[in-house]
Amino acid sequence: MTSQDGVFLAVASTFMQRSQGLLWRKQRGGYIREDILITSETRGSTITTGAFCPITFSSYQSTFTLQRRVPDSSLRTYCTCLAIGFTDGVVKMLSLCVKRGREGSYTDDTEYWDVDESAARRDGHRLECEQKLLYRHDGPVTSLAFSARGTLFLSASEDSTLRVLARSSPPLRAPVILRGHRDKVHAACFSPDERYIASASEDRTVRVWKVKDWSCVATFAEHEAAVTHVVFCPSGGAVWSAARDGRVRRHAFAPYIQ
Repeated sequence: MTSQDGVFLAVASTFMQRSQGLLWRKQRGGYIREDILITSETRGSTITTGAFCPITFSSYQSTFTLQRRVPDSSLRTYCTCLAIGFTDGVVKMLSLCVKRGREGSYTDDTEYWDVDESAARRDGHRLECEQKLLYRHDGPVTSLAFSARGTLFLSASEDSTLRVLARSSPPLRAPVILRGHRDKVHAACFSPDERYIASASEDRTVRVWKVKDWSCVATFAEHEAAVTHVVFCPSGGAVWSAARDGRVRRHAFAPYIQ
């Protein structure tokens, strides 16, 4: 998977019976591999899913794991987040901060990204990575998502719960746990306006949750098989879901929030 702007590429692989995530960074004409490994502390745990934050952060902003930072003399600091989920329930977050040099720009990678890494580092182009364990589910992680403005993050798990974390200062506050599904949660996402969350479960239901008070405002049980995917309509007021039997349904939740 790639970050929204294409700067980072994350790949999951297995080496010597150990699952690991590898990170690549864009350079002129391709990508260079960074010396960063993403693994779980539990032996045998494998990566199940991942997600990049859709926005970038300045030095003045907190990420999900970092306090806001004192900016460099040059304001060319780029930072984004990468979340990774594992079969042992662990959710990790990486804050990826690129310290830019005086020359070149982020949009013009022919000057900014140098094939010679040593030259790039002498010019001040380097990557700093803060990798932290956010929390742990009681079952494998099945889905990760950021809200559109990067203010919220959620995870879903086979333990039948969703967990939601807000980007705030100080970071790493305990996540909110949403309970209600009776079986594995396969997918979850935020509405475009960040006011609602939709979740899809093995229990054949789709639920819509209100972010303001974390209440479940609607439960749809029309599917006859496990629900594996869910997305919000761009216009709002409804969600689309897909089940394991191949059926796709539209659920209007606007009547439930009047």
